[in-house]
Amino acid sequence: MTWLTWRQYRMSAAISAALLAAFAALTVVTGLQIASQFHTAMASCLASGGCRSGNSSNLNLDGGPLVGTLVEFTLAVPAMLGMFLGAPLVARELEAGTGHFAWTQGVTRHRWLAVRVGWLLLAALVWGGAVGALVTWWSGPRNAATANAFSPGTFDVQGIMPAAYSLFAMALGIAAGTLIRRVLPALGVTLGGYFGVRLILMGWIRQHYMTAVTTKFSLAAAAPFVPNGAAWILGQGIMGPNGPLPPPSGNGNGSQIIGNGFPVSVSDIPAACHSRVLSCLAQHGYVQYVTYQPADRYWPFQFIEAGIFVAIAAAGAFARHPGLRVIIGHCGEMIPFMLDRVDDMMPRSLTGLDDTVSGYIKRHVWVTTSGMFSLPPLLCALSVFGADRVLFSVDYPFSPNKRGRDFLDSLPLSPADLAKVAGENAATLLRLP
Repeated sequence: MTWLTWRQYRMSAAISAALLAAFAALTVVTGLQIASQFHTAMASCLASGGCRSGNSSNLNLDGGPLVGTLVEFTLAVPAMLGMFLGAPLVARELEAGTGHFAWTQGVTRHRWLAVRVGWLLLAALVWGGAVGALVTWWSGPRNAATANAFSPGTFDVQGIMPAAYSLFAMALGIAAGTLIRRVLPALGVTLGGYFGVRLILMGWIRQHYMTAVTTKFSLAAAAPFVPNGAAWILGQGIMGPNGPLPPPSGNGNGSQIIGNGFPVSVSDIPAACHSRVLSCLAQHGYVQYVTYQPADRYWPFQFIEAGIFVAIAAAGAFARHPGLRVIIGHCGEMIPFMLDRVDDMMPRSLTGLDDTVSGYIKRHVWVTTSGMFSLPPLLCALSVFGADRVLFSVDYPFSPNKRGRDFLDSLPLSPADLAKVAGENAATLLRLP
């Protein structure tokens, strides 16, 4: 089946590899030029640690209109993979009637589907990961200069997000083609579903992954408080005893500019403070505030959102194929840690599934240690999935076998649970003698 899959997709693989190679060459050449220009022009501010967005105003950090446009266009790469590779996988066979021939040969339809889906998901993960790595490296100087790592045009095309988006879009395309059984409608559903889910998370959910930080400072402060690094500013203004004051409505008549340039409506402040605004408001407990997500939460946000998309993709596949079983490495790849949060953010009313995302994951997923020889992540996996669904593995040659054996021998588990993790679960799942 693997050879047959390669034969049928070798042209698509060749075209994808050629496009990726061309994109890599373009980003490497222009990226080196941008990095050289950036470090030459900004050496002084880099040395003092005072680089902000204003320092880059005279620099071309986009590599020219063509390259900048291509980098922004990588946001659509996952959708294209899902539309043109995932959606036709089953829909084309059903629409053309060739499924009757393909599924009556020596290979069962379950094996046919498992092999093809597996290779397509792996290809999407590799392709998205490669594009994300190239864009992240290419954007290094711009990230340092503009400090806007959380902005949609930056966060969504860098780090691990392209890989997670690609996996989700591929799974969405396969599911749409299987359910609709027509290629063109499946293409449209894949496109709309991919961008629809992304917009929901980007516009309403992402900012709530972790509780935002609010810093208050005096109305008389000479300068507003500025969070360190590439923080995500969610809100700022004047806060009274009852919370933040809304910005003035209408044309601004009746508003006053106080503090560091924040306008407020006269009707929202005590009447006694109309004549001496700053000192009076300070006495009444009014302060300036900035609500933000700190810059050091960038990678936690990346992992949380990637986990959400992986979990949604897996839940959709499990709903359609109830016999599917999946083994995930590295103690679950952050899934156990944020599975409950996924249920809160993606309830059944939003996903349209018969069960919660966590319900599907816990029924269809097993996790391995895969070189994660640390007790906290293993205990998290055990508490979420149970001792019946955790498998011991060493991830050789990336982790030494001896360290894995020492870790296994030191686990604070009962003899029965230790035997399950050490080998019984793997023998049962993989039907080993």
